[in-house]
This record gives sequence, C-alpha cells and structure tokens, in this order.
Amino acid sequence: MASTPENDDFYLDERGLASYFECSWLSKFRELGNATPLTSASGKIPEDFIDSPFFAKVAGFVFDNTKEFFPAPQNMLEIGPALGRTCHQTLQNFPSITSVTVVEPSKRLLNGFRRLLVEGQITSFPYIHSLREFKSLEVDTRRIADEYRHVDFTLINEPMQSNTITGQFDLVYCLNVIDQVTTPIEIVSAAKACTKRNGILVLACSYQWSKKYLERPQDMVGDINEYFDTSWEQLGETNFEYKFRFNERFSQLFCVHVVLYRKSAL
Repeated sequence: MASTPENDDFYLDERGLASYFECSWLSKFRELGNATPLTSASGKIPEDFIDSPFFAKVAGFVFDNTKEFFPAPQNMLEIGPALGRTCHQTLQNFPSITSVTVVEPSKRLLNGFRRLLVEGQITSFPYIHSLREFKSLEVDTRRIADEYRHVDFTLINEPMQSNTITGQFDLVYCLNVIDQVTTPIEIVSAAKACTKRNGILVLACSYQWSKKYLERPQDMVGDINEYFDTSWEQLGETNFEYKFRFNERFSQLFCVHVVLYRKSAL
C-alpha cells in the first residue's frame, strides 16, 4: 500500500488524531447542527467531558488584551497549530487577517487542518469508542472553509527551526509545543525572530517536559516568562485548563500557562 500522511506520521497515531478532533472541534460541529451522537462501549458519555474550551479561551484572551491598540493584524504564524481550532477562533476575532502560515510536523494533524480550514469538504474524523476501537464522525467542513476564502494559507509540514521561516508576522502563536521538542529555546528564539516590531507573541506551556525529546535538561524552565527580556512588554498572563481524552472514560487534564507579549518597536 502506498504511503500516506496518515501511515508515516512520526508524531501522532490514530488515537491522538481522534483526541485532538474531539477536544478541539466537536463543539464547533455541534454548533453547526451536526447532532450525530458519539457512541461508547461504556455507555453514553457527556460531551462536556470530551470537549476542551482551551482553544477558544486562548484566542479570546489574546483578543481581549490587544483589541484596543492592535485592532487589525494582517497576518499570523502558528507553530504547532494541531487541527487549527485556535487559528479558526483567531480569524473569527480578527477578520483583518488575510495571510496565515502554520508549521506543523505531524502529517496527520496538518492534513486535518487542511481538510477543516482550507479545502472544505464532507469528510470524517475518528473518535474514541473504546480503549481499542475507533469510530468515525462525518462532518461537513465547507461552511468553515468558505469563511476563509480570502485567506492565503501556507502549510509547512516540518519541525520549526531557526531557518524554517524567513518572514515576520503581526501575530505569532506557539501553544503547548516547547515541552515536547528537543530544543525548546531554539523554538522560542525562532518565534521571537518571526514576530514583527510591535507584533504579538503568544506562548503557552504545560511544563510537562518530555525527557525523551529534550537534548539539555537545563532547558526545562519553570516559568516561560524567563524567555523574555526588557525588549518585550508583557500584555497578559493566565492559566487555562486543557483536556485530552484517551479512552471513553479517561482523560488527562493539564494546567497550561499562557503569556502574551508585545515586541518593542525599538
């Protein structure tokens, strides 16, 4: 069988894709009228156990703390966008954005991002039926993608490094990435370099440092504010819950630290 993005994803298996879809997009498709129930080997599962409002909360936090002086960003970069729910919410909040670049090393996630936000189609995503069994939910992504026909998407399927992106952006996101990579300081430095003067950088971390990835244990900071010096102005700081389901009645709950900075114009 020929290799596909789903077959050779070094980062994410089908369970991971199902978990990302459930926690980030299920509530949106319920809003759009898809009432098809999710089945479970353990009986009916409340969907508020499955859904995670993290993505909408982060986008709202950014909007609330920047709208007065930063009303019309033109472009954005997201490092590790997963299935694009934060991107979707940001485009809803900032309709002025006409160019989006995403850097996502997972082929499964980037393919899902494309189906949801770029192509617009009737497609299906897996969801967790039991510990070892998945089922699928058919969704129509055309209404979502149609809202963004004016947006020029650039999708980059590789890990973020210092030379991955040469341009600069009004708004840069890097959420829940740095504690899952080999060189977190390089990722943060690249994100900072990609932020325009007076631009906004949003950095989030759950501090679940993955020692199997990390090259230098001393890079495990206890406060991501340490990455910023006086050339950056902090605009906000908070913590949000983030849920991620692994089987029908088990999920992990993370406390994610989110900081919002503006790059000095000098």
